[in-house]
Amino acid sequence: MLSNKSFNSHAYQARATHYVSYLRAPFDIHERQILTRTALGVYEFNPKPTRQFWTYLTSGMSENGQSPPSKKEIFTELLFYSRDQSFWAVELLVRLSSYPFEYNEPFAPGDTLPLAEPIRPDSKLTSLLLLEPYLEHLGFQFIDIVSKKVEILWALPITERERELIISGGGINFGELISHDLLPSLLDLDRDTLRT
Repeated sequence: MLSNKSFNSHAYQARATHYVSYLRAPFDIHERQILTRTALGVYEFNPKPTRQFWTYLTSGMSENGQSPPSKKEIFTELLFYSRDQSFWAVELLVRLSSYPFEYNEPFAPGDTLPLAEPIRPDSKLTSLLLLEPYLEHLGFQFIDIVSKKVEILWALPITERERELIISGGGINFGELISHDLLPSLLDLDRDTLRT
């Protein structure tokens, strides 16, 4: 179990209960720390017959609120899918969990984030798109913890061209493209820009 000065056992238990109720018991929980004192767990769920991919979820990012301009404080956790077990995905989520606080850039669905380098060497996926967790059951997207609502955001690797199309509003609507049928293409880290 995670432990440090800013560990909130009630909130941690609420997130764990939410994840297990929708996904099942995790294969592993990777314990990390962000922002000097905040405990972060990255839950790792292995594939199963009806779910042929690895799932990674943060637990602890929402201990800190994000303050968007002229809006009330928001709380998020991050979700990432991978065709293969990916220890680098754990570290990616740890770095992403700190980003809104270190750069004062709150996360919201539809946001894009350029990466410093491709998601992995020789990949054309050089950015991330934050989405609602379309592939999960209804009710999964939000966790109610005492007096705050925590939103789970899917961090989807995308190409720079896809990012440009999303920002310009001219082209790709990932919400319409997301389906279990398309998932193998979306999880292919060697893919090109999706065609619409």
